Amino acid sequence: MGSKEPFEARTDHRNLQCLRNFQCQNSRQARWAFFFSQYDFYITYIPGSQNILADALSRRYPGCGDSAVQNLFDNNKIIGVAQTFLDQVKSEYARLHETELKRLRPQLHIDHDYYYHDKALFLPTKTVQIEALHMCHDSPIAGHRGVKATQDLLLRSFWWPTLKADTEAYVLSCPTCAQAKTPRTRPVGLLRPLPVPPGPWLTISTDFMCALPSSMGNHVIMVTVDSFTKMAHFTALRKLPTAKELSQVFTQEIFRLHGLPQVIISDRGPQYISRFWNQFCKILGIQVALSSGFHPQTNGQTERLNQGLEQYLRSFCNATQSNWAPYLPLAEFSYNNSLHSASKVSPFYGSYGFHPRAFPTPLRDNSNLPAISSFVRQLRGIQRIIHSNLVSAKSRMKTIADRRRCAAPLYQVHDKVWLSSRFLPLRLTQNKFKPRFYGPFLILKKINPVSMRLRLPRTWKIHPVFHVSQLKPYRPDLFHRRLPCPPPLLVDNVPEYEVQEVCDSRFFHGRLQYLIHWKGYPLSECSWEDASSVHAPLLIRRFFRLFPHKPGASGRGHTVTPRRSPRPRAQVAAARHVNFAAADARAAVDAEADTQVAGVAAAPARAMKAPGSRSGGHGARRSPFFKFCLKGRRGRA
Repeated sequence: MGSKEPFEARTDHRNLQCLRNFQCQNSRQARWAFFFSQYDFYITYIPGSQNILADALSRRYPGCGDSAVQNLFDNNKIIGVAQTFLDQVKSEYARLHETELKRLRPQLHIDHDYYYHDKALFLPTKTVQIEALHMCHDSPIAGHRGVKATQDLLLRSFWWPTLKADTEAYVLSCPTCAQAKTPRTRPVGLLRPLPVPPGPWLTISTDFMCALPSSMGNHVIMVTVDSFTKMAHFTALRKLPTAKELSQVFTQEIFRLHGLPQVIISDRGPQYISRFWNQFCKILGIQVALSSGFHPQTNGQTERLNQGLEQYLRSFCNATQSNWAPYLPLAEFSYNNSLHSASKVSPFYGSYGFHPRAFPTPLRDNSNLPAISSFVRQLRGIQRIIHSNLVSAKSRMKTIADRRRCAAPLYQVHDKVWLSSRFLPLRLTQNKFKPRFYGPFLILKKINPVSMRLRLPRTWKIHPVFHVSQLKPYRPDLFHRRLPCPPPLLVDNVPEYEVQEVCDSRFFHGRLQYLIHWKGYPLSECSWEDASSVHAPLLIRRFFRLFPHKPGASGRGHTVTPRRSPRPRAQVAAARHVNFAAADARAAVDAEADTQVAGVAAAPARAMKAPGSRSGGHGARRSPFFKFCLKGRRGRA
């Protein structure tokens, strides 16, 4: 190709004959045309069967192995890591006490200066044992398996006398497993039925059926149930009532018919937790009993009746589902006139002592009706029977329910627990791989044997009392692994993470970004975040006051609008070529004692990132301030 004389190029690709006369359509073709213009040649087409020499260059020669296999890891690096671990094991042999080695020697044999138990390498001290546990459980190759699988993986290569017990303790106290794995046990917490009230309409429960198709302008049904006779009232409403409107509905539909109850059981809807409703009930001498967080079983009586009412309306509604309101009085009568499985009588009979006339039947002679005193005695006898039947029904339901449940751990105040994320109102971009549990959180108060008050972050706008079915015990880690990272803050139900400090700034694709050190996370997990997502004005001003020459210091990028939608927030960046190993173990502890002003930055995907990962292809440059922070942390060691 270096010849200055004209030459011939033979090819079996006929279209290449037009290469010299081809009109360029893009920059790549223009580069090709410029390259070929440096040579004086002409192209001749020959059939593929005659192009033998060129075909030989694209064919596998005899004896060539499969070249499709690609090494994902550098063999030298793998050998280096393995050799480092083996050297560490050999050095630990020298530190092993002679008495201990003499005691174990009958179970061991020596091969090339290493001790073996059968075919498994003997690990003498906790240092190398924990390293082996980390490799066989925490590494991506091991995959955070359970106790049995981790024990089997260890026994294939290693041995020490307490291997099984150490493996069980290591796996059960793993914070990553505690957060990521779905519980496979039976529901936690035995059934605790509510006490049977002494008489009719002394304890009631209430709930709303919402988002119904419009019928005569109504979209909501208020369901109220008496816990003694099981009588219910269904009230159609145009919308969810406010607390003041709820008090009016209660007066018109419940008080005028049955008087004041002693207890009202409900969920934690905004109407029931409002100050107006609580003050209204306090003035009337009514106790407000609210369900615990994300545990509708507390108001299970009303929830179950909602299902029955929905089934009734589904049976009679038209195709447009717009005629359910006229059927609501009939649904109420049908329910109250039917035998209840718990009381063994109908709600009408339990309340009034007789069955109402529902169908056209001959009128009976009333001359033999009992006197008033006899009727009162009969009604009281009916209510005593109802009370006895309800007690028996609750005992029977508890026995049946407890067969599918397990007893809750005996939690105490100041214990730490994991909180299930199943019902937490987190607005994440994706929920598939979100953690199953957050925490650990401290128990502040034991409300009852199955309800605990937790210390939650102040920004979590949820009730802090949870049923034990939403909790899981926290096992302290005795193997000195990195502490679990703190849970996110909730700002308008969007998870956000607290900023420890701003370490650097840059312009990336026209957007100002900050290198963020997250509070409670090691320095190795700093990440580049768009300025529009960082809500820490005090820390940003402090950073630019110390380093006014950094990008964005003039205020150009504080309100940068991205040219395109922000990139996925799963990139976790750290300074390239920086070793943070010395600071990782102290980062979580130092975060609690840090007195710097903290801000908040949105990071919706941080809950799903892999610890210790790096951003692909865009390493963070170390600023002087970043070096200063790292030096300060190492200086406190």
